[in-house]
Amino acid sequence: MSGVVALLAGTAAASPEAPAALALIRHLEEYTTQSAVTTGAWLGSCGRPTLHAAAVEEGDDGRLVAAVVGGDVVNLPHVLRQLGLGVGRDAAEAVIAAYRRWGSGLFARLEGVFSLGVRDDAKGLTLAGGDPDAVGAMYALALGEEVWLASEAKAFLAAARYRPRLDETVLAQLLTVGWPLAGRGLFAGVSGLPLGCHFEVREGRLALRRHWDERDALGGRLRGHAYAARMEEAIREVCRESFADPDVLVPLTGGLDSRLLVAAMPPAADPKAFTFGSFADADVQRAAEIAAARGLSYRVLDLEPNYVGRFSSATVWLSEGRTNPTGNITGCLMDRVADSRYFVSGIGGALGRRFLKCRDMLPDRRLLTASGEDFERRFFSQVWRQLLDVPTMQGLFGPRGMEYMAVGREAIADALAKTRGLPPVDRLEHYIADTDGWEERPGLALAGTWVTPRTPLHTRRWYEAVLSGAPRERIDDLARLRLIRALDAEVARVPWVLTHLSLPLSEPLLWGLRGASWAAWKWPPCGCATVKPRRTAVPAWLKHRIYSHGERRDDWLRDRSRSYLTGILLSDRAADRGIVRPEGVRRLLSEQVAGVDHARALGQLLNVELWHRLFIDGDLGAEAMAPWRRRSA
Repeated sequence: MSGVVALLAGTAAASPEAPAALALIRHLEEYTTQSAVTTGAWLGSCGRPTLHAAAVEEGDDGRLVAAVVGGDVVNLPHVLRQLGLGVGRDAAEAVIAAYRRWGSGLFARLEGVFSLGVRDDAKGLTLAGGDPDAVGAMYALALGEEVWLASEAKAFLAAARYRPRLDETVLAQLLTVGWPLAGRGLFAGVSGLPLGCHFEVREGRLALRRHWDERDALGGRLRGHAYAARMEEAIREVCRESFADPDVLVPLTGGLDSRLLVAAMPPAADPKAFTFGSFADADVQRAAEIAAARGLSYRVLDLEPNYVGRFSSATVWLSEGRTNPTGNITGCLMDRVADSRYFVSGIGGALGRRFLKCRDMLPDRRLLTASGEDFERRFFSQVWRQLLDVPTMQGLFGPRGMEYMAVGREAIADALAKTRGLPPVDRLEHYIADTDGWEERPGLALAGTWVTPRTPLHTRRWYEAVLSGAPRERIDDLARLRLIRALDAEVARVPWVLTHLSLPLSEPLLWGLRGASWAAWKWPPCGCATVKPRRTAVPAWLKHRIYSHGERRDDWLRDRSRSYLTGILLSDRAADRGIVRPEGVRRLLSEQVAGVDHARALGQLLNVELWHRLFIDGDLGAEAMAPWRRRSA
């Protein structure tokens, strides 16, 4: 991620390997290092000079407190005011002051995309973590009495006693859930951070501590104008911070999330908007209209279908094997806009938007009125889908295939168990916040290698605002439609890609459809009292007809990237590992060519093989470093 690396050796003031770990993870052209040594730990950071900091201060007792920060603390000016510090203080100085005031509570008060560490010699305490939504990663490795903490797990390769090997639980989650949970990567023995947690090291003992729990915000009761006002206050606040600097980009589509950010940005803001795609995409056509409605400069960047080979090694190197090289398209292409400083992303907007979990853009009454075991049964049949079926998993892994599928199901069941007794909508919200987001976070961190991400919809304040609404206020897009209308009427007039109607016209349409599908729940719509509920559902095929991409991304693995994929997955090196059966891979590839979409699963298999080549085989030379040093025109 941008700016990035905070490395801490928890008991390792005497560890000569700690600085070597910083050298290992050097991958940015704009590169500086800083360190902060105390009697109990060695702390270091590296990356872009403006996006990392280190500081050491002496307390009244003469003992030292040190901090390192990598990444963007977007609400830093607000925190400095709270602490009574001048605006010129850097993030590491602010973290020390925040630690003195709030202790470990500082993690719940800072927002942005960052990783940080604090060492307090007087207490013999080291804290390490990141932003509340865990976009900024942090990993931990216990080696005897020594604890290593770093924002990139590859740093642990510098520890002489650590021998990397594959974590098969994470492999199982990649091939069943689609992504690893709790921030873990493919390195066995290395712990990641779940949402709202940080690491604590005291006297050589590593502990996981929770400082924020999104479940505490569940059970909101606000409705109508009160709910809209709560969301409007939050989105204006986080957008004011996100757009505060010059030279900001907005990745824009014709949907609701990026449109919401454009509608909420301050009047003085003047970001540049862009979309990856082509003018054959509905998203691009509408994005251009939204940009024009706010007077923003706008450009279209092609999706570069052959990027898979160009960026696969870089994707694995920079994300610890957590992100899918075939799925993280925009993250890999952000080097093409590397002349900009920040991008404000609409990623994270699934929270509070129920159509993603329902059929035909309509609330599923049976799921959202179910309780207990019935809800969980319906969840597994209607919401969660494994990437591959039983015969395919058995063909790839033999008897282990069923074991891997059980691991994935158990992981989702554990996530559901945390919310038993809550309303179904709240349980779905928790699933999205605590589980679904792991698909997005590594891609943001990877994109941040070139342009620093700011994610207003991945902030604690936005989560809490969305969850403050009564469950039935959050079951579809109606609240989001009304919010955008209140923020900017011109932006709301631009047609929405999912209906081809403006937001004012989309609202009564969705209300009418919801009334037909949700007869058990009746509450007055805003300005739509005369709309009569329709008695027919929108067919699934219509959804695909009204929303289309100009390029079929799953086709890329059938032509331009097919030879690269085949060369890696069916190589002798891959076969010799004994992890995946070659005949199972051939079947998967042949089905992909025949038209079945296995892109995500093939991407994960590619991910795992490249991870082995980089971190087990040691292919860490110039060839592995080249992809992200290259800048496209």
